[in-house]
Amino acid sequence: MERQSHIAPKVVELRPGSRIPKDDAALLEGLVQGQPGAREKFYNRYAERVQRVVSRILGDDPDLPDVMQDVFIKAFEKAGTVREASRTKVWITQIAVHATYGLLRRRKRRSWFRHDPIERVEERPCSKPTREYLMKL
Repeated sequence: MERQSHIAPKVVELRPGSRIPKDDAALLEGLVQGQPGAREKFYNRYAERVQRVVSRILGDDPDLPDVMQDVFIKAFEKAGTVREASRTKVWITQIAVHATYGLLRRRKRRSWFRHDPIERVEERPCSKPTREYLMKL
């Protein structure tokens, strides 16, 4: 009984020296050329993976859809930079990780600059005329 060898997927040259599986190559080429439906196909292929990665980092966060949108916008803009489509999963995952940690960094910066909540006017020690003036505002 002969052992069957693994059959590699068909490969297409996208750029010189770049070997890409045919389905991802066509999808990336469609994104680069702006073919109708290419973005939707790409989104349908990788949305679940991106959502899993982002939700593992953020947890149950209301910003999850915003981060996913940022990830796919970046992916659509940078589709021409993928060297090997066999690494498209890794590439989109890295975009998702960087976008998610970027959100967390921005949140941390914003919280650092935030001041303590303003105290209510009644709680501040001040003279009666000042308090009355402030209450009119």
